[in-house]
Amino acid sequence: MLPPLVIAGIEAWGWKTTLYVMAATLSLVILAAIALASMERRGVASGADSVAPVPPRPPLRVLREALRHRGFVLLRFGFLVCGFHINFLMTHLPGFIASCGLAPEVGARALAVTGLANVVGT
Repeated sequence: MLPPLVIAGIEAWGWKTTLYVMAATLSLVILAAIALASMERRGVASGADSVAPVPPRPPLRVLREALRHRGFVLLRFGFLVCGFHINFLMTHLPGFIASCGLAPEVGARALAVTGLANVVGT
């Protein structure tokens, strides 16, 4: 649903202001993630008392174990294929639609429908 909002922002405020608004929004998301992570470390998150603590392990050891697991490798391959085709669409669909003489809003709506279908499909 983000592409139509970005197109509307560009039409209303211009691309620079829209870029600043998007950067500010992302900054708020990052701050919220940091706040939630610190709450979890302090045990404020819901369900913290019902889960046994897991001793920390080195990240490289965890990665090596995961790469030996067939299910993890297949899952990563699925994400690779999905990410490739979505990035391919996001990169080329707006330009293709513009080359057909259609308005940029059509490309933005098409990307929004694709994203919504991915969410529903997931």
